[in-house]
Amino acid sequence: MRAGLELEYGDLRDEEMTIRSGACQLRGRRLLVVDKRLGIMERARVIARELALCDLDAVFLPPAAREFIESMGR
Repeated sequence: MRAGLELEYGDLRDEEMTIRSGACQLRGRRLLVVDKRLGIMERARVIARELALCDLDAVFLPPAAREFIESMGR
């Protein structure tokens, strides 16, 4: 991904601890892990919140997508 994040979907269910969707550093990579059990809007919110932290000035985004990402960063 041009924003510097790699996106992966997975089942984050764990009986021993609570695991939430979000970004992390893994072996020098910025990885965004999204729980595949989330609904489409919650997945979009998770991704937009992380993208709001990235420099997206050089990335083309449709105006509606850019507005949604910016709204998640507020």
